[in-house]
Amino acid sequence: MIVAIPEGLPLAVSIAMALSISRLKDDQILIKNLESIQSAAMLHDLCIGKTGTMTKGQMRVDAYHLFSEQTIHSHDEKDPDNFANELPMQQELKELIKDCIISNTDVRIEHDDKTYKYVPCGQALEVGMINFLLDNDYDVPQEIIYRNVASKKLTQIPFDQDLKRMSTIRTFQDNQYQSVRIVVKGAPEYVIPHCVETYDNQMNMISFSNDMAEQILTDKVFQMAGGQLKVLTYAFKDMTMETYDQLLKQFEDQNGEESNAFREEIEQGLTYIGTFGLDDPLRDEIIDNVNLIRFGTTQVGEFDREEKSSQVNVRMISGDHIETCKSVAVQSGIITEEESNEPGVVITGDEFREEIGEVHKIWDEQNNDYRIEFTEGR
Repeated sequence: MIVAIPEGLPLAVSIAMALSISRLKDDQILIKNLESIQSAAMLHDLCIGKTGTMTKGQMRVDAYHLFSEQTIHSHDEKDPDNFANELPMQQELKELIKDCIISNTDVRIEHDDKTYKYVPCGQALEVGMINFLLDNDYDVPQEIIYRNVASKKLTQIPFDQDLKRMSTIRTFQDNQYQSVRIVVKGAPEYVIPHCVETYDNQMNMISFSNDMAEQILTDKVFQMAGGQLKVLTYAFKDMTMETYDQLLKQFEDQNGEESNAFREEIEQGLTYIGTFGLDDPLRDEIIDNVNLIRFGTTQVGEFDREEKSSQVNVRMISGDHIETCKSVAVQSGIITEEESNEPGVVITGDEFREEIGEVHKIWDEQNNDYRIEFTEGR
């Protein structure tokens, strides 16, 4: 059996790749046609993603807002503000921030043989948050080991494209009692409205008013997103194990799994922790590539943009905050600063769906396949 595995591996890989290519063809996203090169000359619109495509996917915390503070703190990986030691805030609050970041992450720590340092590996956004802790001299490898031993993961509610947030639920010891902590992270506009309390700098619990939430969303988040930063908000909620078990039994579905009602209940009444702005720099070649696609040349000046007509419309699609998308689109040359403020140039997903109408996936028995239909938009 041991001998047969290496001999059978090429065959297994070939079969797996063939099946994958077949699925891509069925979904009509596989392009392997000599005519496609000629057809590309007929392109009028090119849709492109932002994170990892236009940007490098190497995120670092650049700014952050915490609890009930009025200021936005800056962070520089080369000259860190030493969040762990110098920030005028109770140490218990800093430990709470660190614990929530560690609790809600799937990042793994690996040893880099070239630099002889421990480096985080995983999803770029989570790596950026772990690097924030490393920059501030936290022993992240040890913290993760302690988390895995002392804080059992009960469940993880995955990221939802509509709700734009995810949650991790773990146990922790609270004054000799076994308790549960729910840590939620996601887009500020989808997490902050569910917060009802927060802390002041002296560790006193205070009400998280509507005015406070509005100020954070329209001022702090707007500033960070307008600076081309990807914004991420953290919040949490503690409850007893007994309360958690009761909710689980109350809202579990017929298959014994957590229902949507359980998620709605578990992600309500949160305590606001903070919002972090992560910088994800553009790829070095992206500006030249956008100019080449739009105008057929990389040598495009500011006045040339007004005179030359675009050969191909480049459209950026992203799930980030709309101000972040505006900033990236302007910097990369997809639109100008003036165009970014014109109506209809930059729109949200809700506005887009309202314009095109609802999308329906309908089974076509005649062709034995699905077809897409749109209801009329406005």
